[in-house]
Amino acid sequence: MLFNSSIFSNVIVSISSSINTSNPFNIFSIFCLSFLSILIFLGFLISLIFYLSIVGIETDKFNQQIKDKVVQSNKNLDVSLKKVKLILDPFKLKINAKTIGANIYYA
Repeated sequence: MLFNSSIFSNVIVSISSSINTSNPFNIFSIFCLSFLSILIFLGFLISLIFYLSIVGIETDKFNQQIKDKVVQSNKNLDVSLKKVKLILDPFKLKINAKTIGANIYYA
């Protein structure tokens, strides 16, 4: 079903007509809501950065790429990886990868 643009424009007109900008208290409430929205967004962003910097993300998606790089550098080495932990370093703007449960075999 296609979206009817006339219904959408009627809703926008009704919302915009309900906002009375001549009242200073209404302008203040709009300012407070927008300021509060920005603070909530910044709080969420800062919390996400702290979480990724301290706890990080564990994944096994990069195991094959790490194995390929190890074999490329030395043909006699083989690596068995379980998990890779990605930790954000916000001061250097880098993501560090740490291997968890790695076994290195020399053939």
